[in-house]
Amino acid sequence: MKKTYLLLILLTGLFACKKEEVKVYHGGDRVQFTRLSTKPYSGDLFYSFGTKGKKMIDTMFIPVDITGRVANFDREINIEIISGETTAVQGTDFDFGKKVIPAGKSKGFVELILKRTKKLETEISVVSFRIATSAEFMLGIEKQLKSKVSFYDYLVKPVSWDFMNFGTYSVTKHKFVLYHLGFPEINRAASGVAEDIPNYIFAGSKFPLFLVQLRSLLSDLNAGVLKPDPNDPFIYPLKDENGLPVVFP
Repeated sequence: MKKTYLLLILLTGLFACKKEEVKVYHGGDRVQFTRLSTKPYSGDLFYSFGTKGKKMIDTMFIPVDITGRVANFDREINIEIISGETTAVQGTDFDFGKKVIPAGKSKGFVELILKRTKKLETEISVVSFRIATSAEFMLGIEKQLKSKVSFYDYLVKPVSWDFMNFGTYSVTKHKFVLYHLGFPEINRAASGVAEDIPNYIFAGSKFPLFLVQLRSLLSDLNAGVLKPDPNDPFIYPLKDENGLPVVFP
């Protein structure tokens, strides 16, 4: 009797294993834009040539990810322009580069190539686009299928500038801050709100460190102790757009 019971246990285990082995994934491979923070996804992105020196063309790498299988070959992502929300002209103001999930990866990118034109000095150009189905991918999370990029060639005073400890605002100072910190934009998190570094929102404790770095750098550049790099767009000693010396407190 014990032998019969033991045999039933073994057979049950064997059938259970075989049943597990034949399970396959039938959900299809899906793609969506990547959520970069713990906050709900927002597809609204901003870019300013105002911090890029003499650069006339730049590329934004907009991250995407998949649910489903990882393939051993590159897979193209299909992108559609939303014409009713787009003011920029493809070929003149922007183009798309690679739109791909690389082989062996579950994450990839969409290359958006932005072009610096004269009109960006006075107006904002917008390109709005979404992920569409393709031979390789079905649609992923509905709320993460759209991205909209607004780009321009000027700066505006950030709402939180007066709380950044950088002193009197000027466009020249703003450009200097962004260029030498290496950020496309900078904002200070409100009191009690966590910083969101992927979106360039920093905790208040970071700004005294930024200030020391910028003040020392400007002093060395003004005095000629430090030579500006070849792409540095500024003339030293640094003066703002009104001809006044740029100073940090």
